[in-house]
Amino acid sequence: MATRYYSSVAAETTLVASITNGNTSIQIASATGLPALTPFTLALDYEAATEELVEVTAVAGTTLTVTRGIDGTSAAAHNAGARVRHVSSARDFSDSRTHEQAATNVHGTAVGSAVVGTNDTQTLSNKTLNDASGTLSNIDIFANSPTWVTTVNADITGTADIMKWLRDSSEPHEVAKITNNGGLFLRNQNAAADSVHNTYRIRVTFDNGTTDTFRVLSGGQVDIFGKDPTASVLDVQAAASQSGDIMRVQDSSSATLMAVQSTGKTLANRGATIAQPGVLTGAVLQVGGSNVGYSGNLTQWVSPGNAIVASINQDGAASFSSSVTAGGALTANGLAVLNAGADITGTLLVSGHTAATGTSVLTAAAGFSVDAATQAIVKSGWIIVTGVLLRTGSTLTASAAGNLTDTALCTIQASWRPDSAFGSDRMVTSFGTGFTSGGVGLNPSTGAVELLDAHSTSTIDNGHTVRFTYVYPQ
Repeated sequence: MATRYYSSVAAETTLVASITNGNTSIQIASATGLPALTPFTLALDYEAATEELVEVTAVAGTTLTVTRGIDGTSAAAHNAGARVRHVSSARDFSDSRTHEQAATNVHGTAVGSAVVGTNDTQTLSNKTLNDASGTLSNIDIFANSPTWVTTVNADITGTADIMKWLRDSSEPHEVAKITNNGGLFLRNQNAAADSVHNTYRIRVTFDNGTTDTFRVLSGGQVDIFGKDPTASVLDVQAAASQSGDIMRVQDSSSATLMAVQSTGKTLANRGATIAQPGVLTGAVLQVGGSNVGYSGNLTQWVSPGNAIVASINQDGAASFSSSVTAGGALTANGLAVLNAGADITGTLLVSGHTAATGTSVLTAAAGFSVDAATQAIVKSGWIIVTGVLLRTGSTLTASAAGNLTDTALCTIQASWRPDSAFGSDRMVTSFGTGFTSGGVGLNPSTGAVELLDAHSTSTIDNGHTVRFTYVYPQ
């Protein structure tokens, strides 16, 4: 129903000019006190036998646009000077009664709409829904004050889930739910998705929404990305009262391959640690003690019956049990074999570096070439490099004091150089040609080998062969 406007201070006035029953524009002597908004109601020839009610739809000074003969009255001719008064009429009272009885078309809703319609766009404030059995779609929930919280309550005596999320109401099951005991379950949307292992099930990102910091994929893969070098990538803490495992790695049959206990001990029952072959710099595997004064072993090897067969203590000393009669073997392509009685047999070898010859060991300096007899091997943890180089340049002559002015001979390839612990101090050994002999110096950090000295005034002629041997720990 339409809204009408009223005024309590509208003064009675008169018509300025006569009108017929068809005029829709009238002029009054004064508009003082009339409602500021339209529509509102006027009575023409107020209290006369020819009284007519009109609805004012527009006001321009003292000229009014009107709808004639409203609310049961009839349009009639009126003379100049006829009384004009702002009034209410029967429809004002009947509209109120009709509104009180109506369930639709009320409170400003559209025609045919209920107060809370099922298909209407409406804004509801301060409402409580009790025992609602319907549905809510496309709902935004806002916490507009610091103390306001959205709460979803379950029946403490029931077993139904507290909340479920479905991709569509027609889907056969939910993709996520919170159970009555607080459990969160995430589920692949259908059987076809079980074979796609790289879709997100849990994802945490930076503010840009694309840089992952943590994720769980549909195939079970868990990735943690250490984007902040000052923060821990993964922390696993045991409760003060916990005595069991705090982390486990299991095979497909749920048998434990590796476990980290609450005491900090790591147990590998069936797992194997494999180092990448060909790693030439840095530690492949490093084990550190807990602190100064720690008296336990850094590592231990146990038999299938959990008897300790070998260990390395905090000081780096290795010990082997003589009480073990079976089991406990350490084998990896001949690295080592631990036999009963604490004997160690076999050779310590680094995969891919057991032996090499020629230019794979040395690079000749200008005036020399590498002979095929050049070789390097690893034996029992020691590197042995034998260099054989042919003089291809002009004759080198030692001074009367035997100085060769540190002539570049060759460079040892990086994979065969001494450990970085030797620094850059020159390592000196001897060389021989069959005609003279002297000293060579090796810079451990660069692998550069130089001729240092020889017999007084002796020569290394074109075609002479220079031989030297270096031995140092692997």
